[in-house]
Parts: sequence; structure tokens; C-alpha cells
Amino acid sequence: MRLRKYPTETDGGTCVFIDRLFIYPKGITERKYIVRSMSGSDPTVTYLEVTLTHPGCWTTELMAETDVGIVGHGGTVTGQTAHERCTIYGQSQTQVDLGLEIALESTRLDAAWPLEEATHRSPISGASIGQYARDVLIEYTPDHGIGPTFSTHGFVLQGTSRMEDGLERWPLLTTVDRSEIDGKLDAIRVERDVSVSLERIRSVERPNQPSSFDERRRSLTSRQREAFELARERGYYEWPRETSVTELAAELEVSKPTVLEHLRTAESRLLGERK
Repeated sequence: MRLRKYPTETDGGTCVFIDRLFIYPKGITERKYIVRSMSGSDPTVTYLEVTLTHPGCWTTELMAETDVGIVGHGGTVTGQTAHERCTIYGQSQTQVDLGLEIALESTRLDAAWPLEEATHRSPISGASIGQYARDVLIEYTPDHGIGPTFSTHGFVLQGTSRMEDGLERWPLLTTVDRSEIDGKLDAIRVERDVSVSLERIRSVERPNQPSSFDERRRSLTSRQREAFELARERGYYEWPRETSVTELAAELEVSKPTVLEHLRTAESRLLGERK
């Protein structure tokens, strides 16, 4: 896909492409876009949610031994090496620390690096991601994770994946023809020996008219807008980034998971999803 962008007002801000969204860090009051296919025709974008059990995954090992939950934020694959950032969460610091210890010792991972020195308490509801959370960067061979398999079959992670109570939930986007999706999922079942259930599927509606950045920004809550505006002002969407989520969290006096949730919700709404 080629996106041609037409900013209506800037004062020197640069445009950064983040997860299908053009964000103008400074001075933009509105952004409009036209989506054109390289082949001259617009493919249909389909959203689907799948749940699965993946016995060979390190997350299954953690959930079985500690009852923690895991959030997957997507990753990259280079050759035979995959990297992914995940959040291990639970109802106590001891539970999360144990989950991290098992992750660090798991033979299903080639390496794992905790991203903060100490587990921190999160004000996010326990029903959301638990009362305690810890980020970790993992390295593994693509055959040991389901994410790379989804990618090779034409699926893109939409937001975050969730692993709780032995079950993984993946929200996905694809431009694969809808008649071929079942076949793709069957291929994944056979290739990775996983049980995959299709829970929801729908076509993604795209606006016929250019959309207003300001209108979508006004749909955010005050806390989401505050986090998003601060991230833009501090250069979080610049390349390379001029600030980190940790620094934003300190300035906002909230936890890192709270900032991440506000930013992801803001980005999702600015992409045009109806909430």
C-alpha cells in the first residue's frame, strides 16, 4: 500500500509512520490521507480475532507454573532470530518475579532481558492486566513463537496479543481474500500443531472522505489526550525517539503500563476505529 499524505498545517514538524498511522509530532492541526494500492485496486482489509492453545510456547510454560498473564506487543524477525517485547503481569510482585525467573530460565527462549530494575505497581484495574507488571525483551527462533507464523501467512498483529488462563488471544488484520482465510488458519494449525479458533471476523470499513485528526483527537479522554500530546511534545514519535515511556510516566506521575495503555488507545482511535 502507498499512503499519500497531505498535512493542512505544520510549523516544521516531521511526519513519522507508526503502525499504519501518520503522526505529525509538532504543529499539525489536521491530517488527511488517500489510500492507493500499488496494483491500482484497493484490497479489502479484514479484522479477525482468534484464540489458540500453543503447547510449545514459553507463555504456556509461564501460565501453567505461575498463573501469570502475558501481553505481547509484536516483534521482529531477522533470519532465524525473532525478538519481541512482552509484559508479564499478575496479582503480586512475587508472582510476577517468579514468572520472570521462569522466563529467564526457559529453554524455549534463546535469551530474555528485563527492561526495568524493579516490578512496579500499576493503577490499572486488576481485571485489565493485573496489579503488578514487568516488561521483558525476548529472543527466540521463529519456530518457537506463533507471531512469526501469523506474519508469514499474511496476518498483522492489531494492537496486542493476550495470554491468560492457558489461552492466547490474537487480534489480527489481513488483506488476504476472505475466502482464503480459513485455508490460511488450517495451514497454521498443521504447520505449528496448534488449536486455533476463529472468534470474530469483519471487514474493516474505510471512510470515503478524508478524516479530521482534530475530530479524532477530541474523542480521546482527557488522560489519553494528555499522554498523547506529551508524547508528541517530548519527541516520542520522532526518529530516533527523544524520550522514553519511562520518562513520560515519570512526568505524568503514573505507571509505565498506564502510559502505554493511554498511548495505544489514542493511536487506535486516531487510526479510525470506532470505540
